[in-house]
Amino acid sequence: LPGEEEIVESRRRSLVISELKLKKARRAAKFIRGVPFLKAVFVCNTVSSGTASPDSDIDFFVIAKNGRLWLVRFFTNIILRLFGLRTYGEKQRDKICLSFFVDDNNLNLEKLKATEDDIHFIYWSMQMWPVYDPDNYWKKFLSANYWIKKYLPNLPGNNAFLGLVDNGKISLAWKKIFEIMWSGAYGDLLEKQARDWQMLKMKLSVQEKSKI
Repeated sequence: LPGEEEIVESRRRSLVISELKLKKARRAAKFIRGVPFLKAVFVCNTVSSGTASPDSDIDFFVIAKNGRLWLVRFFTNIILRLFGLRTYGEKQRDKICLSFFVDDNNLNLEKLKATEDDIHFIYWSMQMWPVYDPDNYWKKFLSANYWIKKYLPNLPGNNAFLGLVDNGKISLAWKKIFEIMWSGAYGDLLEKQARDWQMLKMKLSVQEKSKI
């Protein structure tokens, strides 16, 4: 646009910054790939859309096994905090924000639209970037959100993503052992306890912030 030539350079800088943050996202994904019942991790928001600034955090969209979402949320939080990779207070830059969790039975996001033609949400959904996806949940995600084809009819059926984190042998073995141990009634109990504890923590956090 006339007089807006700076937009091109600004966009180029954002793409470079976003790519660097994607590398950090892959590194973080390696720390949590062994979490039992974790199915996939997508990067979303500014980093996946290529519009990140130097101070941006890195938002994760996490897919968990149905019935084990709260366990996945608990362990991913703990692990990222232990390694200093989680957003905390004023520490945001290059840190991981566990923004969204869904289970593998609820990949269709249509009900989350703010309006019937929520074009921002549509593009947001399709601009995610998988960093850990051994079972190709991106393809399942696209299939579950078939309604988006109405707005983006030329959307590719499946994309080839570079730099995906694979399952390490040790983390995969650890993961399978605990998934077997926690697949039945004992796992249901742990899931309930994880949910109750996190819901209480959220409630206390909201009450504390409401006093500010």
